[in-house]
Amino acid sequence: MRSGLLVISHGSPDGSWVTLVDEAMAQAAWPEGVPIASSFLGCVPGRTIQDGIDELEAQGADAIGVIPLFVSGGSTHVDEIAYALGVTSAPLADTELAPFRLRAQVRYGRPLDGAALFAVPGGGAGPGYAGPDGEPEAGTVLLR
Repeated sequence: MRSGLLVISHGSPDGSWVTLVDEAMAQAAWPEGVPIASSFLGCVPGRTIQDGIDELEAQGADAIGVIPLFVSGGSTHVDEIAYALGVTSAPLADTELAPFRLRAQVRYGRPLDGAALFAVPGGGAGPGYAGPDGEPEAGTVLLR
């Protein structure tokens, strides 16, 4: 089984937001040999969630760990993305997000909610980092 990681962020028509996300992705300590795709909920042509899924599946990923790069698990976007990925059978609120086309198995992570998902330049949170409640950070859990 070949695994890939899909990071999903909130989109913005402001290019500086996309640049910030891309810089964070470039500085993260990703596992070697694992395909990574960065996608956005909306407003970023060519970088949709479906584009990210297609990119990973084209690289042979048949299991995709999804990291929702949202601050709070209470975001309705987190729920609607889970629904569109087939993780939940129905969204908790109305959504215009249709189910995604995918063949790969999906492991859906949790938003930040206080735990670090990315390595910090110069040290700090990274693979194996335990969050505030002693839980391993989401990236490590998804890769397992």
